[in-house]
Amino acid sequence: MKKLSALIALALFAAPAAYAQDGLSCATSIVIPGGTQTYTVNTATNGATIYNNYGPLASPSNDSMYTFTTGATAPGAGGTISLDSADFSAATYLLDSCPAGLAGPTPIGVNATVGGQITLPALLANHQYYVAITGTAAGGAGAQGTVGFTITPPYPVELQSFEID
Repeated sequence: MKKLSALIALALFAAPAAYAQDGLSCATSIVIPGGTQTYTVNTATNGATIYNNYGPLASPSNDSMYTFTTGATAPGAGGTISLDSADFSAATYLLDSCPAGLAGPTPIGVNATVGGQITLPALLANHQYYVAITGTAAGGAGAQGTVGFTITPPYPVELQSFEID
């Protein structure tokens, strides 16, 4: 009985799992399921410096990272990532990888205009893509705040894993 009580006490004080999908790194990118999805994120409170630059584009502000994986059939071009609203100088970047380190990959799609969008190019089958929400270089380190964006995919998404708690 004492062992059980000790285990329960330890469980109550255990740190939360580090595997939460919080968008604060490539490894914990928020997964975008299939179908049209609309998101709102505050990069000041739910953002981190994932990259200092995206290829030649400086990124001095916080980032929030999202991800999706295409299915077995390569989707054609179409679909969009729309920047619906922002209370700061925001940018959306479509990435075909998310490597370690502070030097980010060159985006394959870019938009820094509220009301504008990235039209998705033809995508590879069974490939993981990333959507970075960040501030523009012109906005400087203070380019953080609330962003609303919508992704309308041309791709079918396949279930990569399934858990029951």
